[in-house]
Amino acid sequence: MSLNPTARPQRSLQHVVYDALRALNYLQQDVAELLGISVRTVQRRSNWGFVSSADYELLLRALQPTNPALAAELAQATGHDLAALGLVPRPPPPRVEPPLPPARLEHAEAVVCAAADAMNVVPRDARPVVAAIFERALALGVDHAALARLLAPPQRPAAAKREAGAKAEK
Repeated sequence: MSLNPTARPQRSLQHVVYDALRALNYLQQDVAELLGISVRTVQRRSNWGFVSSADYELLLRALQPTNPALAAELAQATGHDLAALGLVPRPPPPRVEPPLPPARLEHAEAVVCAAADAMNVVPRDARPVVAAIFERALALGVDHAALARLLAPPQRPAAAKREAGAKAEK
């Protein structure tokens, strides 16, 4: 088991609320005004007078402009969503790639002709090879684009290209 030395242990809600009130420089009087209750009620309640979800929402709204990181920690500790409260922008929705068009006969012919050209054979001889390749790739369940990149001829380094170009000019 490896421990992440940068991971901060999750703190109790009471500690997070205390830090939030310190960040806002709030005293019991300020908490009472924020929650719309008396100072005596704040004193009687546990956790600095915060007992309901609405109470924590008021604290989050006060805290977000001054200390967004602490507001995020408080939101996580109380089960609130800062984006749902309108305090931070919603993350963009995940990008959905459009589906690929269905393969047609001319697509298959283009692939077979490219393979035949690379193998220096006629397309009739390349077709079973290409079919076997695609059947195996489908059976493996691998990403076809990544497989195509792996099968591409290796790129020569820039220095080798310059040397090859200099030799060709001679």
